[in-house]
Amino acid sequence: MKLFRINKLINIFSKKSKQPEAKANGEEEFLYEIDKEAINSYPLLSFTGKIRLIETYHDLHHLDKIKSGMIIGFDSESRPSFNKGEHYPISLIQLATETEAFLIRINKINYPPELTRILSNPSITKIGLGLKGELRDIEKYSSSKCESFVDLETIARKLRFKQRGVRALAGFFFKGRISKKAQKSNWEKFNLSESQILYAATDAWVVLKIYREMMKRKFI
Repeated sequence: MKLFRINKLINIFSKKSKQPEAKANGEEEFLYEIDKEAINSYPLLSFTGKIRLIETYHDLHHLDKIKSGMIIGFDSESRPSFNKGEHYPISLIQLATETEAFLIRINKINYPPELTRILSNPSITKIGLGLKGELRDIEKYSSSKCESFVDLETIARKLRFKQRGVRALAGFFFKGRISKKAQKSNWEKFNLSESQILYAATDAWVVLKIYREMMKRKFI
């Protein structure tokens, strides 16, 4: 896909979303929805490619594979908060192509230039979901500007999906189930578990996969 098409798409979906139309009784009108029980019945969908765990400065050379003109998946994880008003900065950033995932331990190496050059590069399109808070935190703690991010939640709202989370969208487009068991785990612990690593890689990969499927089916 040509870069001007991507930039046009980013501009369209960065504008204020049009809210779903309302029925006569005041309820929102949605075009697409999926039953939770149906999602739970689908087979598990997981990333099967190469996972690069980047937790020392020596590991950063792996990010050289992400170059201008690429479209990649993006996600992040933070230490979970269980009390009102409690907030923790990002502990992990995940980037993914179709075949390779890069998990950057922010709590160990902060925001090195090798990472911020990707996040701020307008020629690298980053696909994520529910990005507002994440991008705000990244810009606050890295002192860099996030460029060329596409938010699937914004797209799904404009397309009038009732459920816009990653599990619902993966269920709708692939009839697959994304495990969220590791979501509330401790992302700041010294060594991440295998289940955390797989969960993190899958979340970044699947948003890219959903985006490409939306394009393929001409949803966008």
